[in-house]
Amino acid sequence: MGIQIIKPLHVAILVSDLEKAAYFYETVLGLKKCDRPLKYPGVWFELGDYQIHLLQDDATPNGIHNSEKLGRNRHIALGVADI
Repeated sequence: MGIQIIKPLHVAILVSDLEKAAYFYETVLGLKKCDRPLKYPGVWFELGDYQIHLLQDDATPNGIHNSEKLGRNRHIALGVADI
């Protein structure tokens, strides 16, 4: 028997352009920023009792890497009521 997982807490996403990524999550998706007690570059957002952590990483490639199979690129999936 393994460890019993109760619920997910957060996802950490490495981004090459923190300002652009934070704009998307805050302005386009409307997520609320939450306190972040760490000193390295990043922004945290609340999504109910779940968090999305954006972390600046200059070595992270940006853009679409497999234009023929978009679902095979890095992504998270969120259900929405309407776009």
